[in-house]
Amino acid sequence: MIRGLCTCFCLLLGLALLGQKQVFMDRIILPGGNLLEGSIIDTVDAEFVYLSLLGSDSTIRIPVGLIEKIEVDSKGKRMLVNGRTIPASGWYGGVSLGFLSGQSYVLYSETKRESVSLDLEAGYYVRPWLTVGAGVAIDYYDEWILPVYVQSRVFLTRWANSPYLRLQVGKGIAVERVVDRADYDKSSAGWMWQPGLGFRMASRRNSNLSAEVGYKFQRFTADYQYLNDWWAWREVERITYKRFVVRIGLTF
Repeated sequence: MIRGLCTCFCLLLGLALLGQKQVFMDRIILPGGNLLEGSIIDTVDAEFVYLSLLGSDSTIRIPVGLIEKIEVDSKGKRMLVNGRTIPASGWYGGVSLGFLSGQSYVLYSETKRESVSLDLEAGYYVRPWLTVGAGVAIDYYDEWILPVYVQSRVFLTRWANSPYLRLQVGKGIAVERVVDRADYDKSSAGWMWQPGLGFRMASRRNSNLSAEVGYKFQRFTADYQYLNDWWAWREVERITYKRFVVRIGLTF
């Protein structure tokens, strides 16, 4: 199952990368809601605006009196006609709240558990359709685990409202091991990885919302060592927690 999920994710990621093209468009809105898209050519003519049409070598001249609004595309923003924007370059930050559901393990037994997850992240727009970054989360399985990870997101369209693929890979830290762990408990967290599919929603502010579903894998080793003057007893179980994840996030 894990190999199948990873294979599907890699195929989708490859198709997305092949289909991406960085395009910036200016928009001229005419009476009646008509819209022209292309690149505005700099000119000293105060009576006309010259527009090189998208996907064509043609340039048209538009009288200023017929133009209701001009939206100049920016390499730092992606814009919808209604004015909603999202960042498209530079640094960004984000916070998200997730819901985890899946099998949980007490030593040699299983039970289903639901819990919440909180993520804090920061990153950089390498391209308008590609981000890289890092983050930290707080998850609860049978105990609190703090995953520290790197991640990348690939947006599948060039629009402000866009689906995307995300991959997180990192290492978990067992919180109780750092804060308050009994001497006989040597349990520790291991690698974490999470593929996900989400949708970004633009806004009229300097932030945007996202909704995402994914599947999280978290390695964990339960290691209990009981020692006294006469004998030693040790129990070890290596676990891979698997969680279906639903997440809502805010990027700014």
